[in-house]
Formats: sequence, structure tokens, C-alpha cells
Amino acid sequence: MNLKTSKRVLKVTGVIMIIGAILNLLIGSLGLAGGIYAANAPVIQADETLALGTGVILIVSLATLICGIFYIIEGIVTAKAAKNSKFGTAAWVFAILGILATIGRVVTSFTNDGITGATVFAAVIAVGISLTILVAANTVRKANKGIIAA
Repeated sequence: MNLKTSKRVLKVTGVIMIIGAILNLLIGSLGLAGGIYAANAPVIQADETLALGTGVILIVSLATLICGIFYIIEGIVTAKAAKNSKFGTAAWVFAILGILATIGRVVTSFTNDGITGATVFAAVIAVGISLTILVAANTVRKANKGIIAA
């Protein structure tokens, strides 16, 4: 992949990551608000099983918010790498972290929910985007170091 194509790819994937991050933040916020509301309901406070479920909702929603924050930072860094080659290494590192986070998410969802089509589809898309960012950021990184022609 040449430098010009890599920068275009980083721009597009950066925007995709930012959109996905906004959705993560929205879903995490709604889940957290619903979990807090449910935790204060008298019916749930009286039933231990419902209280445990509410706790799980709160934890999952908080994890979704944290992922959203990570993804928005990854999207911003990736989009900046398209304009400024100095961000190539940061985008490359975030792509590796994104791949590791996706693998962790897949392993936990397989152990909790079992293998579903939605889980596999989401994992393939997430790993595909992160691998695309990794390859493009690596090209930008090499160009910044003078390893390949700019």
C-alpha cells in the first residue's frame, strides 16, 4: 500500500471508528442510566436475583462506555495520522490495542453467551478495521522514518 492510499484509508477508518465510538458511548450511557434507575426500584431491591442482574447491567454498561472512550481516541489518532505522519506510530499502537481488545471481547462473549452469529460478525468487522488501520499506519510510520519513499 502506498502512502497516499494509506492516508486515505486512515481518514476513512478514523471516521468509522469515531462513529462507532459515539454509538458505544450512547449505548453505554443509556444502559448505565437504565441500570441506575433499575437499581433504585423497590421491586429490584427486594429480589436478590434482580439486584444481581442490575449489577451486571451496570458493569457491562460501564465497560461499553470505557470502550467508547478508547475507540474515540483511536478514531481521532487515526484520522490525525492521515493528515500528519507523526501520528502514524500512535495509530499503529492503537490498532494493535484494538485487535487485542477485540480478541478479549470475543473470548469473554464466547464464554458468557456462547458462539452466536452476531458475535462472530462483530468480531470479524472489528478485527478487519483494526488490521486495516494497522497496515495503513505501518506504511505511514515507515514513511515518517524514511524507510519507504514519501
